[in-house]
Amino acid sequence: MAEQLTEQSAKQFANEIYRKMKGGVEKRFLIQHTKGVVKTSVNLAKGKQVDLEALKIAGWLHDIGRSVNIEGHAELSVKLAEEKFGELNPIVKDCILHHGSTKDPETKEGKIIQLADKLSIMNDFKLFKIIFAKEKYKEKSIDMIGYVSRDLLEVLKRYNWEE
Repeated sequence: MAEQLTEQSAKQFANEIYRKMKGGVEKRFLIQHTKGVVKTSVNLAKGKQVDLEALKIAGWLHDIGRSVNIEGHAELSVKLAEEKFGELNPIVKDCILHHGSTKDPETKEGKIIQLADKLSIMNDFKLFKIIFAKEKYKEKSIDMIGYVSRDLLEVLKRYNWEE
């Protein structure tokens, strides 16, 4: 029988997955980034009519698939979550599947997670320290900041954030 999906169980599951990853920059990045997405999405949701619980759950689960493979990680995140918790709430599923900037979310919550995913990278000094901690990752990190910046601008242009 599937475990009940709550913010707490999603957080615990994500932390279990990240703890099992081999050490290094990717692991530290995912832990800090995931916390940032949850926090940023909650802040973006203030004053909006959205499912706050679904936002938090999606924030915790959106990148767990990266523990398996960065390519197709959104779909892998859904697969891992559904193996643990059963069929996901459609809002949570939309948030996870569409957090990348190339896909348009169907829900307000999905749009918030999509923006939070980019903003959390751009506004978290701890993340910058993690991704620039080693000289050998410097060029890759600069490339990542470049494409996240472009994705952020695309997301900002795409939606009416007053809604």
